[in-house]
Amino acid sequence: MVARASSAGNLTIRQLQIFLVASRSESFSAAAEKLGISQPSLSASISRIEQQLGVSVFDRSTRHMNLTREGGRLAVAAADLVHIYQSTIRNIRNEADPVARIRFAMVPALTGGVAPAAIAQFRQRHPQYEVSLHDVFTEDAISMVQAAFVEFAILSNVPRLVGMKQEIIGRIRIDVIVSSQSDLAGQASIGWDELTELPLILAGSMKRRGHLQAIWEDAGYELRPAYEVNDIVTAVSLAAEGLGYVLLNNTYLPRPLNPRLAAIRLESASMPRQMHAVYLEGHDLSPPTLDLIACIKAQLLAADQQG
Repeated sequence: MVARASSAGNLTIRQLQIFLVASRSESFSAAAEKLGISQPSLSASISRIEQQLGVSVFDRSTRHMNLTREGGRLAVAAADLVHIYQSTIRNIRNEADPVARIRFAMVPALTGGVAPAAIAQFRQRHPQYEVSLHDVFTEDAISMVQAAFVEFAILSNVPRLVGMKQEIIGRIRIDVIVSSQSDLAGQASIGWDELTELPLILAGSMKRRGHLQAIWEDAGYELRPAYEVNDIVTAVSLAAEGLGYVLLNNTYLPRPLNPRLAAIRLESASMPRQMHAVYLEGHDLSPPTLDLIACIKAQLLAADQQG
């Protein structure tokens, strides 16, 4: 039992970084090797974290290194905090950078199929500009805009934000990704009722999985995953082998799709969702920044028009 301490709020970024590496490693020895420290030093760091929080973050009752429920919650928060810290440091260092640079944030749903094509299109028009993309969740993207770490963010279905301008630039939907050999592959669209008896491959972070579950529950359906994986690449590979289907935003995978895959439009009352460009009120975006938003808008339209 870990004694509860009063210094729980004093975890350092370094402690969070050590914990993250440990949480993603098969053993403390493997984590210590990645960090370049000794295993006793890593174990002591984890013990200090547990003492400060007053809870155990690893279950030591089994042979395998597993996170406790509290450890899982800490891992999600630590990943966000470390990412924001590292992005902030990079931005501070880049302020003295003589290279013209545009920074923006975007939710992960867009970074596979839309962002790369939009950035490539922009760089062809403005080769003198560098583009920094921050792939973060909505809350972090809003914070980055508010703190002027980025010029703008691309977000979906956000409420009215005080002190910010929001411009609708497109929409996204959910596609059902299946093997191109599946009997479903020739369909243009599919409903929730057709999916209830088929094997679901649920993929991504816990936040993403929870978001998908909320969507199908709001539609009045109960889906039970046959597979649950963190890596979306693994999920897509399972689908390509005909082992089930994956629910992905139509902007997530580059198009055209791998010939082993097929995408079917999901018919759902909650789809499509609007996408917004969000930036500070009173902050005039430069012409190149506006052109980058125009490139993203064009790629969103192209993705929406594809099957």
